[in-house]
Amino acid sequence: MARRFQPDAVAANNGILPGYIHADNGASRTSKPVSALLVDLGVTRSHSRPWVSNDNPYSEAQFKTLKYCPSLPERFASIGAADRFCRAFFTYCNTDHHHSWIGLHTHATVHDGTPSVPRLKFVG
Repeated sequence: MARRFQPDAVAANNGILPGYIHADNGASRTSKPVSALLVDLGVTRSHSRPWVSNDNPYSEAQFKTLKYCPSLPERFASIGAADRFCRAFFTYCNTDHHHSWIGLHTHATVHDGTPSVPRLKFVG
């Protein structure tokens, strides 16, 4: 499965092979075939610490931002409504929101190496 997944993941990343892949300690991520595949590809593996559920600070930060988002409904009317909301939210969070913990850059510009600074509006 990993051999089929990896080309799709690289294609989704504009053909760029990642230097690192972070995953939990699940059997599929720590198996010998996956480990060997990543070594063959020259990708460095990192894994969560055992028994630590919040070891990925980037995804944890996005979910914290989502949790405190004023427009997050208490409940969604359907799976489709949840999907639409989350797609819009994570697109905004990754491409438009300037995060204080990464120097007021967006996730997207840090990921692709083209950091931008937010445009400030001065009222006077």
